[in-house]
Amino acid sequence: MSRCPKCGEELKVNAIFCPNCGFKVKSDDGGYDKMIADVIYVDGRISKAKSIGVAIFLLYIFANMFFVFPSMLRFSFLLFLGAVIVVFLIGLFYYCVCRGIGFVVRRFVN
Repeated sequence: MSRCPKCGEELKVNAIFCPNCGFKVKSDDGGYDKMIADVIYVDGRISKAKSIGVAIFLLYIFANMFFVFPSMLRFSFLLFLGAVIVVFLIGLFYYCVCRGIGFVVRRFVN
């Protein structure tokens, strides 16, 4: 077993941080940080998948504002409120799908 260079605490075999002082013992090759940066940015710019996801989300919301919400509001406010929540969640799902597809394409094509 190895020891922490800062405090001397014994470390587990695959330890990245010291459990005693929190010192970063071993580089994790930027795995998690690199993955998050890869999802959000591509070559220093916001990814196209994020832009497409935002566009689809906004288009879906605006389409429902003009076609679905007015008819729901005529019936009852609770029906309208439920429709707003459902439409928001479906739009969020579309956004996440676009981001996920963009991530998968970048990960396996490059």
